[in-house]
Amino acid sequence: MADPLAGQSGSAHIDHGDRTARTAVLVDRLHAIVTELEEMYPGRKFPLDGHLVGSIGEAATEALFDLTLVAASSKPRSGFSPRYTSDTLLPSPWKMCANSSAI
Repeated sequence: MADPLAGQSGSAHIDHGDRTARTAVLVDRLHAIVTELEEMYPGRKFPLDGHLVGSIGEAATEALFDLTLVAASSKPRSGFSPRYTSDTLLPSPWKMCANSSAI
């Protein structure tokens, strides 16, 4: 996959579509690295799991639900949306995905 944003590391000027495309490129690179490591160390697995996968999920949720993510480990939410009032508690992205009729 071609890198649509090669050389751009800042996120302030990138819209959701561009960030999603860039994330896909980076995840592809992660998979390539895992494959190479597993070839170098036969019988050893290098799974992409835990915190990394959770953060990738939050990044995907940002674009899917038009959210703005807040700083990592912020309580009680992971992001906010202009569709919700300040009085509405926005649930975690995973709960939103699980309760979404779009999925």
